Amino acid sequence: MSQLEDVLERTFGFEGGFSDNPADRGGRTIWGISEKKNPGMWANGPPTKEAATDFYRALWLATGCAALEQAGWIDMPGLVFDVAVNSGQRRAIALFQRCVGAEPDGVLGPQTMAKAEQLKAVFGEPAVRNCYLIERVGFYHRLVSQDPTQKQFLLGWIGRVLQFYPTTRRIQ
Repeated sequence: MSQLEDVLERTFGFEGGFSDNPADRGGRTIWGISEKKNPGMWANGPPTKEAATDFYRALWLATGCAALEQAGWIDMPGLVFDVAVNSGQRRAIALFQRCVGAEPDGVLGPQTMAKAEQLKAVFGEPAVRNCYLIERVGFYHRLVSQDPTQKQFLLGWIGRVLQFYPTTRRIQ
Protein backbone atom coordinates (compact mmCIF):
# COMPACT_ATOMS: atom_id res chain seq x y z
CA MET A 1 0.00 0.00 0.00
CA SER A 2 1.30 3.45 -0.92
CA GLN A 3 2.30 6.01 1.68
CA LEU A 4 0.22 8.54 -0.22
CA GLU A 5 -2.97 8.04 1.82
CA ASP A 6 -1.15 8.81 5.09
CA VAL A 7 0.66 11.71 3.45
CA LEU A 8 -2.62 13.17 2.18
CA GLU A 9 -4.14 12.96 5.65
CA ARG A 10 -1.17 14.90 7.05
CA THR A 11 -1.30 17.40 4.19
CA PHE A 12 -4.99 18.10 4.72
CA GLY A 13 -4.28 18.53 8.43
CA PHE A 14 -1.76 21.24 7.60
CA GLU A 15 -3.63 22.72 4.65
CA GLY A 16 -7.34 22.06 5.21
CA GLY A 17 -8.63 25.50 6.02
CA PHE A 18 -9.44 28.40 3.77
CA SER A 19 -6.93 31.24 3.91
CA ASP A 20 -6.93 34.70 2.38
CA ASN A 21 -4.02 36.43 4.12
CA PRO A 22 -2.95 39.53 2.15
CA ALA A 23 0.72 38.75 2.88
CA ASP A 24 0.43 35.23 1.43
CA ARG A 25 1.99 35.41 -2.03
CA GLY A 26 -0.24 32.56 -3.20
CA GLY A 27 -3.42 34.52 -2.54
CA ARG A 28 -6.57 32.67 -1.57
CA THR A 29 -5.80 29.10 -0.59
CA ILE A 30 -7.75 26.01 0.39
CA TRP A 31 -6.48 22.46 0.87
CA GLY A 32 -3.01 23.91 0.19
CA ILE A 33 -3.94 24.91 -3.36
CA SER A 34 -3.39 28.60 -3.96
CA GLU A 35 -5.34 30.58 -6.49
CA LYS A 36 -2.32 32.44 -7.89
CA LYS A 37 -0.21 29.30 -8.44
CA ASN A 38 -3.11 27.13 -9.62
CA PRO A 39 -5.73 29.38 -11.26
CA GLY A 40 -7.24 26.51 -13.23
CA MET A 41 -8.12 24.74 -10.00
CA TRP A 42 -10.01 27.87 -8.93
CA ALA A 43 -11.80 28.52 -12.24
CA ASN A 44 -15.19 27.54 -10.78
CA GLY A 45 -14.52 28.66 -7.23
CA PRO A 46 -12.44 27.09 -4.49
CA PRO A 47 -11.38 23.51 -5.25
CA THR A 48 -13.12 20.70 -3.43
CA LYS A 49 -11.25 18.24 -1.24
CA GLU A 50 -11.81 15.62 -3.94
CA ALA A 51 -10.26 17.87 -6.60
CA ALA A 52 -7.35 18.59 -4.24
CA THR A 53 -6.87 14.85 -3.71
CA ASP A 54 -6.65 14.27 -7.47
CA PHE A 55 -4.24 17.21 -7.80
CA TYR A 56 -2.02 15.80 -5.05
CA ARG A 57 -2.02 12.29 -6.51
CA ALA A 58 -0.59 13.78 -9.71
CA LEU A 59 1.92 15.87 -7.72
CA TRP A 60 3.06 12.75 -5.82
CA LEU A 61 3.99 11.12 -9.12
CA ALA A 62 5.40 14.25 -10.78
CA THR A 63 7.66 15.02 -7.83
CA GLY A 64 9.11 11.50 -7.81
CA CYS A 65 7.70 10.54 -4.42
CA ALA A 66 6.36 7.25 -5.76
CA ALA A 67 9.84 6.47 -7.15
CA LEU A 68 11.42 7.22 -3.75
CA GLU A 69 8.87 5.00 -2.07
CA GLN A 70 9.49 2.17 -4.55
CA ALA A 71 13.24 2.49 -3.89
CA GLY A 72 12.59 1.76 -0.21
CA TRP A 73 12.74 5.23 1.27
CA ILE A 74 10.51 5.50 4.35
CA ASP A 75 10.50 9.19 5.34
CA MET A 76 11.68 11.01 2.24
CA PRO A 77 8.63 10.56 -0.01
CA GLY A 78 6.39 12.34 2.51
CA LEU A 79 8.96 15.02 3.25
CA VAL A 80 9.63 15.82 -0.38
CA PHE A 81 5.89 15.86 -1.05
CA ASP A 82 5.23 18.26 1.83
CA VAL A 83 7.79 20.71 0.49
CA ALA A 84 6.26 20.37 -2.99
CA VAL A 85 2.87 21.31 -1.54
CA ASN A 86 4.26 24.17 0.54
CA SER A 87 7.02 25.54 -1.69
CA GLY A 88 6.81 23.95 -5.14
CA GLN A 89 7.88 20.77 -6.86
CA ARG A 90 11.24 21.96 -8.18
CA ARG A 91 12.28 23.40 -4.83
CA ALA A 92 11.30 20.17 -3.06
CA ILE A 93 13.53 18.14 -5.34
CA ALA A 94 16.38 20.70 -5.33
CA LEU A 95 16.54 20.58 -1.53
CA PHE A 96 16.77 16.78 -1.71
CA GLN A 97 19.50 17.07 -4.34
CA ARG A 98 21.50 19.42 -2.13
CA CYS A 99 21.38 16.85 0.66
CA VAL A 100 22.57 13.97 -1.48
CA GLY A 101 25.26 15.90 -3.37
CA ALA A 102 23.49 16.03 -6.73
CA GLU A 103 23.19 19.06 -9.00
CA PRO A 104 20.16 20.96 -7.62
CA ASP A 105 18.28 21.27 -10.90
CA GLY A 106 14.87 20.36 -9.47
CA VAL A 107 14.53 17.14 -11.48
CA LEU A 108 14.56 13.78 -9.70
CA GLY A 109 16.38 11.68 -12.28
CA PRO A 110 18.67 8.65 -12.26
CA GLN A 111 21.79 10.59 -11.21
CA THR A 112 20.02 12.02 -8.17
CA MET A 113 18.59 8.63 -7.27
CA ALA A 114 22.02 6.98 -7.58
CA LYS A 115 23.64 9.58 -5.31
CA ALA A 116 20.75 9.30 -2.86
CA GLU A 117 21.06 5.52 -2.71
CA GLN A 118 24.82 5.76 -2.13
CA LEU A 119 24.35 8.23 0.71
CA LYS A 120 21.55 6.18 2.25
CA ALA A 121 23.72 3.05 2.14
CA VAL A 122 26.56 4.80 4.00
CA PHE A 123 24.73 7.03 6.48
CA GLY A 124 21.15 5.76 6.52
CA GLU A 125 17.94 7.51 5.69
CA PRO A 126 17.74 9.40 9.02
CA ALA A 127 20.86 11.39 8.08
CA VAL A 128 19.33 12.34 4.72
CA ARG A 129 16.03 13.20 6.42
CA ASN A 130 17.73 15.45 8.96
CA CYS A 131 19.76 17.19 6.28
CA TYR A 132 16.55 17.78 4.32
CA LEU A 133 14.77 19.27 7.33
CA ILE A 134 17.73 21.57 8.02
CA GLU A 135 17.82 22.65 4.36
CA ARG A 136 14.11 23.38 4.54
CA VAL A 137 14.48 25.59 7.62
CA GLY A 138 17.37 27.37 5.90
CA PHE A 139 15.19 27.99 2.86
CA TYR A 140 12.50 29.61 5.02
CA HIS A 141 15.05 31.83 6.74
CA ARG A 142 16.48 32.93 3.38
CA LEU A 143 12.96 33.63 2.12
CA VAL A 144 12.21 35.85 5.13
CA SER A 145 15.59 37.61 4.78
CA GLN A 146 14.77 38.43 1.16
CA ASP A 147 11.13 39.35 1.86
CA PRO A 148 10.48 40.46 5.46
CA THR A 149 6.72 40.53 4.81
CA GLN A 150 6.89 36.72 5.06
CA LYS A 151 8.21 36.78 8.64
CA GLN A 152 4.72 36.31 10.03
CA PHE A 153 4.71 32.79 8.56
CA LEU A 154 8.17 31.71 9.77
CA LEU A 155 7.21 30.10 13.08
CA GLY A 156 4.38 28.20 11.43
CA TRP A 157 6.71 26.93 8.71
CA ILE A 158 9.30 25.83 11.26
CA GLY A 159 6.59 24.20 13.36
CA ARG A 160 5.53 22.27 10.30
CA VAL A 161 9.11 21.10 9.73
CA LEU A 162 9.34 19.94 13.34
CA GLN A 163 6.34 17.67 12.80
CA PHE A 164 8.61 15.53 10.61
CA TYR A 165 11.18 14.77 13.29
CA PRO A 166 10.30 11.34 14.68
CA THR A 167 10.96 12.38 18.28
CA THR A 168 8.95 15.59 18.10
CA ARG A 169 5.76 15.37 20.08
CA ARG A 170 2.87 17.32 18.73
CA ILE A 171 1.47 19.79 21.23
CA GLN A 172 -2.28 19.88 21.09
